[in-house]
Amino acid sequence: MKKFIVIITAAGLGIRLKEYSFEKYKKYLDKPLVEFLGKTLLHWSVKPMFPLVTAGIIEFSDIYLVIRKEQDYKAFKEECEKINRRINIVVIEKLTKGPGHTSLEALKLISKKRSITDRSIIILDSDHTFRCDSLLKYFKHDKSYNAFCTLKTVPNPDKWGYVIRNDQGEYISGEKDFLQQNENNRQRAEFLIGCYVYKDFSTLVKGITEFEAIRSEKVESHHSFILSLLSKSEDVISIQADWGIGLGTPEQLEETANSIISFSGNREPATFIIDIDGVIFKHDVGSFSDTGNFSEKPIPIKQNVDLINELFNQGCVIVLCSSRPKRILEKTKKDLSNIGLQYSEIIHGATSGIRYLINDRKPSNESIDTAIAVNSIRDKPFLVDKLSRIDFLRDCSKGSGAKTVVLKDFTNNFVFVRKWTVSSNKNVCMTLYKQYSYLQSLSKYISYSLPQILNWDFSSIGINYYDMSYLDAIQLNTDLLVSNPKYKTTLFNILSSLYEGSSFSNQYHSFNDLYKKIIEKKLNPSINNSLYELSPLIENYKEFIPTNFKENIIFKLNRLLGRDDIWGNHKSCLIHGDLTLENIFVQKNSLFLIDPLGSTMDIRMNGSMEQYTSPVFDIGKLMQSLISKYEQWAYLDNFEIDLFIRNFSIEEDKNQISNDLKYIEDIFSFYRQYISKDITFDSLFSLAQILIRVAPYRIRAGYRHSALVCLWKAYSIIEFLEEL
Repeated sequence: MKKFIVIITAAGLGIRLKEYSFEKYKKYLDKPLVEFLGKTLLHWSVKPMFPLVTAGIIEFSDIYLVIRKEQDYKAFKEECEKINRRINIVVIEKLTKGPGHTSLEALKLISKKRSITDRSIIILDSDHTFRCDSLLKYFKHDKSYNAFCTLKTVPNPDKWGYVIRNDQGEYISGEKDFLQQNENNRQRAEFLIGCYVYKDFSTLVKGITEFEAIRSEKVESHHSFILSLLSKSEDVISIQADWGIGLGTPEQLEETANSIISFSGNREPATFIIDIDGVIFKHDVGSFSDTGNFSEKPIPIKQNVDLINELFNQGCVIVLCSSRPKRILEKTKKDLSNIGLQYSEIIHGATSGIRYLINDRKPSNESIDTAIAVNSIRDKPFLVDKLSRIDFLRDCSKGSGAKTVVLKDFTNNFVFVRKWTVSSNKNVCMTLYKQYSYLQSLSKYISYSLPQILNWDFSSIGINYYDMSYLDAIQLNTDLLVSNPKYKTTLFNILSSLYEGSSFSNQYHSFNDLYKKIIEKKLNPSINNSLYELSPLIENYKEFIPTNFKENIIFKLNRLLGRDDIWGNHKSCLIHGDLTLENIFVQKNSLFLIDPLGSTMDIRMNGSMEQYTSPVFDIGKLMQSLISKYEQWAYLDNFEIDLFIRNFSIEEDKNQISNDLKYIEDIFSFYRQYISKDITFDSLFSLAQILIRVAPYRIRAGYRHSALVCLWKAYSIIEFLEEL
């Protein structure tokens, strides 16, 4: 197997991202040290090499980061050690004529410490990341290549570097002038993702020499240009990547940060363990035949041979496993060679009994099975849809019991959402199953505004989950809802269809006893438990928190128990149950409601989602967004929420409540169909009890500061109610 040296060039000026880092972090950072979604660009640029490390093609000690003498060596060293301590740093004296010369200078220094003449060279930019399973296909052999790593299509081609191959096999390269090319060239173009391969050091030297002979002073020694020059005299290929993103400009960083991508994704290619007889060859009784021998000319199952070769060319590991005796191993290899099958390993002597595949679940990808069994029909093609290449894209969990992730099936180029939990988490499993079932119930009334259920599995082992269609949409926010009548009308129509369609009797019912039971059985215990958990935090902020806060919140809440006019006349129906703006998505002119929890806040019938209850819980959840501004502070980091707490004022918050109520009068007007008497009091109390009940979830999710804010805002609401 060919060996490699990997060069990551980080010795440029990176002016645009230095300015970006100053705006974001108040300090200038070298481009590779700028953070993106929790990892530095350096870490993102090394990530594509992980599958090569796994396959033994490279080791971390083969990776060299190149910086200039005046750059912050200590900062780069610390970052390299976070990735792997064996990564090397090469320091060159000064800025060069371009990336090609930077790589050349670095390799000259490396050659003084180790021999590199027998190694191919991989050059990586430090402002791209990608996944290229095909690299494994090319690099597993002893043959050397000169290559670009490319994407066939990109969303904004005019902003990318590109290469175009002509009929003679030669390349031309360009940078951000793609739209100026003629139609023929645009059809042939492939886009660069910052990975270049030279078959050896001498080829790079040759390319630099040719560049020097024709360059102008204004042209930097980009590898795209050097490899294009080499293609006139050397074989140069393009290796197409599965996907890739540019991270070199502030615009790219901001745009990609809002897309569905995660460092935990970018999975490595799969391993397939495949039987031979009945899957690759028509089944042969072999040792049980009259002659005791296997057929001299076994008959291949062409569809399976073609599929296995395709998987191998994608970089997958193909392990053939057979109960054939070890004595005929060489014959089997010859038969496989005759039909052109490509594979990685072959095992003879396995039993013909059941074969178990046991694999640990990956911590970074817990929502995806790492062991999949396909039981094919003998001598028939095995089903491709069972071999989906599912990859993790993004974690959208919000700190509650079940987790929410965005996944992509690369076999079908299909993105979907999975809500899941481990089967051992029985209470959450039950809630997840109830939610799945409740979505099916809601679809009777508002199917047009719910994500589609695609798949599900609730079992005693592994993970419990249901999959939904992915919405290419944005969250509804306060500004959109308050300022745009279209969205309010659409939301009211959806809720009206749900409430009217599921109305219990279209009569008003008293929920007064329910609100009292909620105080006694849910709110008082929740406050006590939360206050106990938050005691150290409350002590830290005692100068900012009202005197006797802990005693007064319980006292003021229990004083409401004496009132018989709260939640007196409401219509009974099915509800969404978690109608915050986080759970309402805008897709063009349509709204979609996600993550319903039904009547779980109604403590009757053990909080069943499907019992009929009051829409007061829904308006309370809307007010969680519109009055308490939950989304603005619930997910702040400790530094930001510390400032929020220090600047919080009960009096200012009560004044803000009074002002905000004016802006949601049309929402009150809609809900007066279902909540009579004092809708302001009823809905504000609903909001207060929701915030109190949310606090323990924030504590369990590690957001203790926001749990304190939940209680504090509930306190100000209760004081506001006392003054009504």
